[in-house]
Amino acid sequence: MENQFDQPTAPPTGNSFSAPWDYRLQFKSGKVAEVFAAQATPDQVKAGFSYYNKDAGQNFKLDQFTCIVVKVLAGVSGVTKEGDYYQNWYSNLVADTRSDVLQVRVQGSDKIQYQGLYSQFKDQLPQGVGFSLVFLIYCLENKKYFALSLPVGLQEHLKNVIATTTHSKASKVSLFGLCDLSSQYWGFRFTGNMIKVNKEGQPYAGKGEMYFMPECSCFTINKKPETADWFELLSAANKAANEYVSKSQDNIWKSGAGSAPKVHQKSDELFPGLNDVVSSNAFEVQVPADADDSLPF
Repeated sequence: MENQFDQPTAPPTGNSFSAPWDYRLQFKSGKVAEVFAAQATPDQVKAGFSYYNKDAGQNFKLDQFTCIVVKVLAGVSGVTKEGDYYQNWYSNLVADTRSDVLQVRVQGSDKIQYQGLYSQFKDQLPQGVGFSLVFLIYCLENKKYFALSLPVGLQEHLKNVIATTTHSKASKVSLFGLCDLSSQYWGFRFTGNMIKVNKEGQPYAGKGEMYFMPECSCFTINKKPETADWFELLSAANKAANEYVSKSQDNIWKSGAGSAPKVHQKSDELFPGLNDVVSSNAFEVQVPADADDSLPF
């Protein structure tokens, strides 16, 4: 009988795929009571950026660095306390909370705690766990990609930085639309210094609780011949993030846990129910001709 079988040339593929970031980057503002605010330092309250390196088995601080935002995503994150221990909550990241399915887990357990559209379970989440805006950023100094979770305070701080640079109102700035233009990427330079602010994000005047926020400035990289290499790098990272979202949704859908995701091209209303954070779309915030458009190196 003639042999009808072929020699395999590659192993079978599974449903697993890599996330388009190297580490998850966290920020802590270090809330300080009024009585201690004058003497408090960022190191004392562990304020600043940090990430956990699984291979090294320890946390690392990220102080002075420059980053470029290649994709804006969303998810669920937070911390709860169980007795003497703290538990970290996390989820897959999505592009659109209206149509993309989230699977929420708690560290140390493989069990899915919550699943579905964010609106379907948000009221059931434990205190301290909720919506998280995430920047996928490229760090110039170490050439690594980070998934940066932005607390509301840091979001408002970055909006103020953009507003100051562009001579705009912070209420007109949308962080959700930073990657809407295919011809422009936004970036931030963090000096490594911290400034003291109040609950509203204004300079601390000695009254009420105090928070630390990173001193930083913003810039843009616009598409032109001299930035072609940068756009090739950043656009590839943006594409990888889109593929990550698509593949994760396909896997959830194939498992019978969700429905086929819809494609949305614009950022408008992708994250509903966040009136205290969301503002108008990104096209209202453009860098004027005399603003800084130089590359930070």
